[in-house]
Amino acid sequence: MRRGLSCHALRFESAHQPLCPVFDRRHREEYVANQTVHVRWVRHPTGDARATLIFLHSWMQPWTPFEDRLLLEHLARKLRVDVARMALPYHGHRKPQDSLYDGEYFWTADLVRTFEAIRQSVIDVRTLLGWLEAQTQREVGVCGISLGGMITLATACVEPRASFVVPVAAHLDLAAIMEEASLLKRMRTDLRARGWSGADVESYVQRVGLNDWTPVLPRERIFFVAGRYDRFLRPDRVIEIWRRWGEPAIDWYPGGHLGMFRYLRGTSRASPRSSRAWASGPRRSGRRPAELSRARRAASRDDPSGSRPGSSAARGSRPRSRSRRCGARRDRRAGSARPSGTS
Repeated sequence: MRRGLSCHALRFESAHQPLCPVFDRRHREEYVANQTVHVRWVRHPTGDARATLIFLHSWMQPWTPFEDRLLLEHLARKLRVDVARMALPYHGHRKPQDSLYDGEYFWTADLVRTFEAIRQSVIDVRTLLGWLEAQTQREVGVCGISLGGMITLATACVEPRASFVVPVAAHLDLAAIMEEASLLKRMRTDLRARGWSGADVESYVQRVGLNDWTPVLPRERIFFVAGRYDRFLRPDRVIEIWRRWGEPAIDWYPGGHLGMFRYLRGTSRASPRSSRAWASGPRRSGRRPAELSRARRAASRDDPSGSRPGSSAARGSRPRSRSRRCGARRDRRAGSARPSGTS
């Protein structure tokens, strides 16, 4: 990479052990590739980064050099953080050979596999977070978009070591996601063919209880980002969990679901106060960064529910754009080594 950034390919064995004995056999025999976690780690020279950001991608998002150049490197440079992009289960190098696309096996009518994938995602994030914290001796936070944002929210409910969490375009109402997201039409069709109604799915999800989870982090270390016109993961669902979690800081971008990518590309350039607040992370002391407090006071627009959340962060002017190239080559081999910090 140019101007001092380096890019490292890491991999480690997932610590996930399926709860269902039947699925455990399938997991070990059919999904061997999924047991190895792959990470792309974009780093500043030693001592230059102020924190490490674990970045979790969206559903069906492939691992491409385009993402390295236009997103990971951009975030690392503009926010002055190291960025560790972790592949979620059944994505990238972790997808089975017969998978038609990234994440095909994540959201399916096989609800046991779906919930095991969510659980495995959280376990993998916690493993990576602990290793990065030990290696860098810096704060480590988590930012995820869409599916990655949902995993970020779940992680905030079980992982007190996270210095900050930034869920982007996400909530935890899985029953609503399965019934409302247009991209999950095939999943709904397969569930109906197996005799599962929407009420059956909702009852099953409620027994799992994910939507009722509450964070183990103070609200000062949580920063929601959501699209005002998101039709995949509706704003009113985001508002529900935001209110239930004590109304932490929130930033509404003026767009739909895919507007999250434009938001990430423009974060630090569009609103320096807001971007510094979430990228450097609310500190472990529990004190809100001064930039974020000023941004909240400056907020002037209402949220999509029609009420004004008092913690809405201000948006700023449009930015200039620059992208750099990540020169590291993709690691195409699956291995069993623990994260080594080397290419």
